[in-house]
Amino acid sequence: MPERTAVAGNGRHVVVIGSGAGGATAAWVLARAGFQVTVLEKGRNYFRELDADGGPGLPLLGGDEIRHLRGFPGVDALAEPRTGRSQSEARGGVERSFVGDVNCLPITVGGGTTHWDAKTPRFFALDFEMHSRYGPVPGADVVDWPFGYDALAPYYDEVEKRIGVAGDLASTPGFAKRLSPRGRYPMPPGPPMYASLVAAEAAASRGYAPHPYPMAINSVRYDERPPCHNCGYCSGYGCPVNARAGAAVTFLRHALRAGARLVTRAAVTRIGCDARGRATHVEYLAGDRLTPARIEADWVVLAASAVESARIALLSRSPAHPAGLGNSSDRVGRTVCFHQLTFAGGVMPQRLHPNRGRNCSHCLLEPALPDTESRWARLVGMPYLRGGVVELGTSPHPIDEALAYDNLPFGRNRHKEWMRSSPLRDRMLGALMIGDDMPQYDNRVDLDPGVKDIYGVPVARVTYDFHRIGEVSSWVWGRRLQQLCRAAGSEYSYFYPSEIGLSSARFARNSFHVSGTLRMGTDPSASVTDEFGRVHDATNVLVCDGSVLPTSGAVNPTLTLMSVAMRSATALAYGADQARRGPMQPA
Repeated sequence: MPERTAVAGNGRHVVVIGSGAGGATAAWVLARAGFQVTVLEKGRNYFRELDADGGPGLPLLGGDEIRHLRGFPGVDALAEPRTGRSQSEARGGVERSFVGDVNCLPITVGGGTTHWDAKTPRFFALDFEMHSRYGPVPGADVVDWPFGYDALAPYYDEVEKRIGVAGDLASTPGFAKRLSPRGRYPMPPGPPMYASLVAAEAAASRGYAPHPYPMAINSVRYDERPPCHNCGYCSGYGCPVNARAGAAVTFLRHALRAGARLVTRAAVTRIGCDARGRATHVEYLAGDRLTPARIEADWVVLAASAVESARIALLSRSPAHPAGLGNSSDRVGRTVCFHQLTFAGGVMPQRLHPNRGRNCSHCLLEPALPDTESRWARLVGMPYLRGGVVELGTSPHPIDEALAYDNLPFGRNRHKEWMRSSPLRDRMLGALMIGDDMPQYDNRVDLDPGVKDIYGVPVARVTYDFHRIGEVSSWVWGRRLQQLCRAAGSEYSYFYPSEIGLSSARFARNSFHVSGTLRMGTDPSASVTDEFGRVHDATNVLVCDGSVLPTSGAVNPTLTLMSVAMRSATALAYGADQARRGPMQPA
């Protein structure tokens, strides 16, 4: 018999599945509002003394390259794989053509924010109304959001204040300030990277408006956490001093201090429902022994990431939900989106020391603007092209560089020579574009019928194809970014379009940004949740991760994900009218 955890039957016990960006934000709002909150996290906790007075203790995660390659906080793709296939393979009856790492975000307390580089730009106002502004897109399922930028702006403000975002409003280009109006940043930006400055100077010479990338990394002491010491190991690593914000050291920390309870090593397998379709409990495998357990709930917050939340919903079949929780419309898992990465690089005559300082301190936003005048768009029958935000100054770290040379023809014969001259790291000028991904109905997450994980549970299967807008935009902007590298003085330059990518396997997505599988909307036949993330078919289940985003946007999504989660949790805690007015301030 499974272990059972009983709770007070006061109608105010909330079980939050996942402790990442969305789950931690919702837990903080609800714990502060007086709810009894239990957070279930599948992974381990590598943060110490999260609820301590005077600030969190130093974490066990840091800038350790060996640990980075071991995927220390991540999932073991052999024990817990995902599978993949293309749309054409799905139509041909192919069950899977890939098994392994498909967007495997970290499975640990803090989720993906344990390894993010903390970039926090806002979506543009146009992202909330792409269909009404630009019309339908052939082959895509583009829709307007159920609310606009103005409805989310106060939550953007509040999340930025809570996690601590550093930026420079004065240098932000005018078009960006018009499309995402805002006030001053909570902190000034930190010192720039030399590599980013070199790339920014070249970008400015070509008519672009580079500016400091907004990022949730302390430039001064903030929220009982120290300023960044610019070790250079942000992207893909833990922060050894907690200067970089994340779900664990901000929202989760303060949720625990407000009375929330954190349960780790809790692998959720199902949300149980009654005959009316309302959630009643959550079932999970507890601890290293995988003991079956369940916890009663008045409300369930589903925030396990867009892929895993869709998987849990599909696993939660019941008489009231025969096709899976919330899936009466067959929309659960549909329109999954991954940001598409386009990389351009150039080998410079001088050393750039790109692993010193904050990761990519400057960015470009011009490629994130839809280009309705593009001749390439007309040529391929599309209403516009659109790339995304460009990170200036990116490069790999030494071990990644060493492995790259080892894979080159005759690389081992010249390995020491190349490591000393370092053309693919210390002299590489990089520009990485995070491109918008068009939602497609047939891009989806479902349950693989033949592959199970180490727990004996069906794994998530991802069916995915690039959209023509993303493919063509990647080639167009890839060439432009290559020209930018040439303008900086590179000795030779190159670019990788998104369909080639930075990884050898098509389904091993090189972007950890995923959205869209439980999208918000006003029409229950075309969406899974309402504007506040409540599942249409199970109104006491609240979805608070990237799965609710109707479109992927063209910038890093985590700030938007957190802001939407805060708005949805505010509606649960204080009512829809208050949520539409803005976040509740502390008493």
